[in-house]
Amino acid sequence: MRLALKAMDVVCNGRLELNAGATDLAAAFMAIKKTTTAIGRQVTSEAGGPNRRATRTSRGHA
Repeated sequence: MRLALKAMDVVCNGRLELNAGATDLAAAFMAIKKTTTAIGRQVTSEAGGPNRRATRTSRGHA
């Protein structure tokens, strides 16, 4: 979760510059979503939905 929050901080404060062709990196960032743990007591982050293993950005990797 800390890494996702740091990434959000970097992007929101304009400290990230991307090449226009870096669509895989942009897709990896956009795939990260907030969710709760299996028990439902903690907030965490994950990339993708129910079929998240089937996509290239399944773990938020570029």
